[in-house]
Amino acid sequence: MRIATSMISQSALSDLQRSQRSIFDASAQTASQNKATDLKGYGRDAETLVSSQRLLARVEAQRAAGVELQTRLEVQDIALSRAGDAITQLKQALLEGVALDNGDAIESELQQAFATIKDMFNMKHGGQYIFGGTLNDREPVIADTLADLAANPLANAFEQDAEAQEVALDDYRNVKAGPIAADAANDIFDVIRNLKIFHDGVNGPFSGDITDAQSAALTTEISRLDDIYADLISVQGENGRVLKEAEMSVDRQTASANALEQTVLGITDVDLAEVAVRLNQAELSYQASASVFNTLRGLSLLDVL
Repeated sequence: MRIATSMISQSALSDLQRSQRSIFDASAQTASQNKATDLKGYGRDAETLVSSQRLLARVEAQRAAGVELQTRLEVQDIALSRAGDAITQLKQALLEGVALDNGDAIESELQQAFATIKDMFNMKHGGQYIFGGTLNDREPVIADTLADLAANPLANAFEQDAEAQEVALDDYRNVKAGPIAADAANDIFDVIRNLKIFHDGVNGPFSGDITDAQSAALTTEISRLDDIYADLISVQGENGRVLKEAEMSVDRQTASANALEQTVLGITDVDLAEVAVRLNQAELSYQASASVFNTLRGLSLLDVL
């Protein structure tokens, strides 16, 4: 009967190679903290992993858009609040002029109110005009000066054909990001324009003692300011409502993203403690296999006999 040692050596070599592979796999998982480097390594979980990652990417994109919308709405709230303050200040100045029978400060108050309100409705955020609606790449208020406002039709003061911009909060809900300047600032600019035209007309200017005609004109426009201010507050309130809705949407998306992240991590992440045990076992197995293989390399048939 023939006796051969080649099969023993081959078996020892195979054990050694398996131990090396186990050490390599465990070391790679420790370094990357992932179970596999490609989808094939996840087996039956690969389809769930891909679906979860796609859904997570969509939720993250919606959450980012919601956060951006929140910031925009906060900026809009500041702009609307300052525009409201300008209306209040203008009304107070006009009332004082009538009460004191002195129109010296009226034109300068009109200039200040126009400049402030124009600046607020031409405010930019993220490189876009927030009250420009769908035409957010251009200034919504295009009247350069108070004289320009008075010299042209009121419609010429605004960029026309803009519509309110809509933003998707999620897959099912769109909201209007804010009003357009041509709607929200139209009436207050009309008051300012009427008074400037009167100031430049035959019954002007507003200077020194106020005439009966001037008092009547001022009283007429002052009576409009309360309603204009109330309308602006209503716009600001709607802005606040949408802001609250955006905040709630971001909270929901954050919770969804966290849950999806846990699902993904549950598939991809390794248990480092388990990997450490496997690595230790693989190293011991490698040492034993190497010792056996090294011993077998020095054996001959004479040693066996």
